[in-house]
Amino acid sequence: RDNRENLCLSKEEISVVLDEGGISACLTARQVGKIMQGIYRSWDEAVFSDYLTRLAVPADKKFKDFSRGMKMKLGIAVALSHHPRLLILDEATSGLDPVVRDEVMDIFNEFTRDENHAILISSHIVSDLEKICDYIAFLHKGELILCEEKDRLKEEYGVLHCTAQDAAAIPASAIVGKRVSPLGCELLVKRSGVPGNPTFSPVDIEQLFIFMAKEEH
Repeated sequence: RDNRENLCLSKEEISVVLDEGGISACLTARQVGKIMQGIYRSWDEAVFSDYLTRLAVPADKKFKDFSRGMKMKLGIAVALSHHPRLLILDEATSGLDPVVRDEVMDIFNEFTRDENHAILISSHIVSDLEKICDYIAFLHKGELILCEEKDRLKEEYGVLHCTAQDAAAIPASAIVGKRVSPLGCELLVKRSGVPGNPTFSPVDIEQLFIFMAKEEH
């Protein structure tokens, strides 16, 4: 969601979930909640308790005894329990099994249903980005390769399967990436740059990233 006109947020309104939990090893989830009450004026203990239950996080087990996935779930529960408007996620779903990850994605989707909420997410799990992001940015080797609205990317790019002879007839400016096999060519193209009316296969975001990364080598 484009919130460039509304970027004035207090620290109280921003939450961060990092790849590493950042919680003291000797604390339990319940103790973490008590500490957060003294940090955030908007801390909601009822919401925190609900997230612990929903994510199956034990309230009285020490953080040092948590699995990596459990640590991430506690971090997510903490991040959402003081009613933030901006949620910053760094690999927040890594280490979660598929069922739990799907539930966490549902929670993030619920969060963004409020038009005053936004999520900035960094992730190598591209399917997660497709589920919750309106805009996609692709960083490769320290460079910003791509930054565009997700739906527009899918409209702008397509995959074309053709022979090597047909591929040679396509303007080079329209070809973003190319794979060659004994069966022919698979091209990632800008649809508008391809003459005629060929049949394009839809491109998903992961395909787009792979094609673009290979072209950068």
